[in-house]
Amino acid sequence: MMLYQSSTGIKRAIKSHSWVGLGFAIFLYVICFSGTVSVFLQEFERWQQPDVVPFTHIDGKAINTAYEQLLSRQKEPADTLWVILPDDKGFIRAHASDGEHEWFMDQQGNLGQSVKGAWVDMVRNLHYYLHLPETAGMIIVGIIGVFFMALIISGILAHTSIIKDAFKLRLGKSDQLQQTDIHNRIGVWGLPFVMMIAITGAFVGVANVFIFMVATLNFNGNTDDVVDMIYGKDPVLESPVTPFNATKAIASLKDHEPSATPIYLAFHKPGTSQQFLEIAATLPERLLYSEIYRFDAQGNFINSQHLSDGPAGRQISYSVYRLHFGQFDGLMIKVFYAIFGLAATVLVVTGVNIWLAKRRYQTWLNRYWHASVWGLPLAMTVSAGVALWQPHQVIALFWFLWLFITFALSQISLTKISAQQILGASLLVLVACYYLRFGSLITDNTAHAINLGLATLGVYFLSRTLASKKTKTVYENTEVRAD
Repeated sequence: MMLYQSSTGIKRAIKSHSWVGLGFAIFLYVICFSGTVSVFLQEFERWQQPDVVPFTHIDGKAINTAYEQLLSRQKEPADTLWVILPDDKGFIRAHASDGEHEWFMDQQGNLGQSVKGAWVDMVRNLHYYLHLPETAGMIIVGIIGVFFMALIISGILAHTSIIKDAFKLRLGKSDQLQQTDIHNRIGVWGLPFVMMIAITGAFVGVANVFIFMVATLNFNGNTDDVVDMIYGKDPVLESPVTPFNATKAIASLKDHEPSATPIYLAFHKPGTSQQFLEIAATLPERLLYSEIYRFDAQGNFINSQHLSDGPAGRQISYSVYRLHFGQFDGLMIKVFYAIFGLAATVLVVTGVNIWLAKRRYQTWLNRYWHASVWGLPLAMTVSAGVALWQPHQVIALFWFLWLFITFALSQISLTKISAQQILGASLLVLVACYYLRFGSLITDNTAHAINLGLATLGVYFLSRTLASKKTKTVYENTEVRAD
């Protein structure tokens, strides 16, 4: 397949591709890498607290018990209380939340230990918001997603022989040729997935820009009115204050939609005449995150939010999350997403490597780029180990570690192999620390599976030492200067 265009057009495409890629490289790298890890955040949530007994079913009576205990812990009236249900597709531990604190539940609905998801929350917020304030961070990440789409399009326009280049891989040649071939191969074969990820990621952030603009122009800056316009308003009730009946509500849901599988219950405005219950439920063969069904406190069905059968835009917007993160099927889909997420990460890294390899001189930029690339997974690994004992200020710890490791690695003659050795050793140390921390307390076998995966990666990276004597440093055969 040849894309015929003028030489001037090709040069412009290459130039725009290079400058956009360089301008957003570090942000794209962070988002792609953290997104790859985020595919398994459900599993890492179980890994963080492996002493919580897992189960896959809970009845309405236990939900009522959890709600009552959660309500009794509120010092001030809460606007909404949540009970999140277990399932058989990865999240098999129920918990309850008041929006600020969370507690795990046993199968009878009794609240137990607090949910301590500091490291998982750090990774999730890094990918969603780059650790910025939520609204601003999501908008910025969305804009970066738009530029990622621009990179993909300009890369296609600069690619004059897609099919021919799809089978070219000149390993053992110069670093520039190797990086170019790896970059082009991933870009060609991973194009559908990378484009889908870029579009869905950009959609979330740009949607927030749209909501803000519409609210400013038409609703006096009230974004809640715009959200209501898109997703539908909450019901307005005036009824006697009675205890919630989750058992009857779940039975009513089964009568109304037998194929729905509840994933959480939201108890809105408890203790007031406006109280009502929402049950979010997945539907078979749908990418939709959930349909939301409303009930009064006695459990009588009111209506649904029409996320599954409403306007097309509403259905699409509520399907983006599962499509973006691969949260719509079993483990194999997650593995597929992780592989291609890692491929997108390598695509970003090799793009910068190509530009660096073309330069005659190697400067501080080369050292810090390579150091930051390997410093990110190292910082995540070390912060995960520290969070096992001290799950506080993990975000600050992560940034300190990444900056410190990047500076430290930039001061040595770092090779790709030596960086892999350091990462491999840190992964094995993390696994050892994990068993030292939890040992016989582990009741969730997912923890063992994740540790096996981490240890396998660690051994793989350490095994690269066999080729270390034949590996050239990233600065070798180049003229180095300090500026």
